Amino acid sequence: MMFENENFKTKKICNASKWAVTGFMGAGKSWFIEKLRFLGKNTEDLDHIIETSQGKTISKLISEGSVDAFRNIEDQCLEDFLNDEQDSFFLALGGGALNDKNFQNLRSHGVHLIFLDTPFEVCYQRIKNCSQRPLAQLSKSELEKLYHQRIRVYQKADITLKLKSDLNPVELKEILLNQGIKF
Repeated sequence: MMFENENFKTKKICNASKWAVTGFMGAGKSWFIEKLRFLGKNTEDLDHIIETSQGKTISKLISEGSVDAFRNIEDQCLEDFLNDEQDSFFLALGGGALNDKNFQNLRSHGVHLIFLDTPFEVCYQRIKNCSQRPLAQLSKSELEKLYHQRIRVYQKADITLKLKSDLNPVELKEILLNQGIKF
């Protein structure tokens, strides 16, 4: 079995075609999007959109400005993406992109949310030595505090998944189909 019944929850079965994937740094959002891309889905990564539009890495944007300045860029890039009027997509959000304002913005554009509920310790092990993630340079206790602050917004998602990292694309497709996600 790919997941246990207690390892996912659905607020409602969604027959939507626009999805955003959220979760903490290291939760597996890029991995998830890559699996969906393999299945032929229209996928985007907000971090990639930002880096392309700004001509700089996220690390460089934050080091040259501030986290707040980066969040403003992130918000604008998300707004621009949502105004592009795409019929269907899966969009990986950055770990801090889902705030209350962006949650409402996503909703107003008919976007549903998938939360990759990955325990803090797993996320921490994945990011602790990652120099490309400026916020990962915070202490473990600061990161854990940030994780718990963000959880309240992540938990507003329509679908919450706890997935094994060794899922293949076909297994992931089956899980998503069982959640009412179109393919």
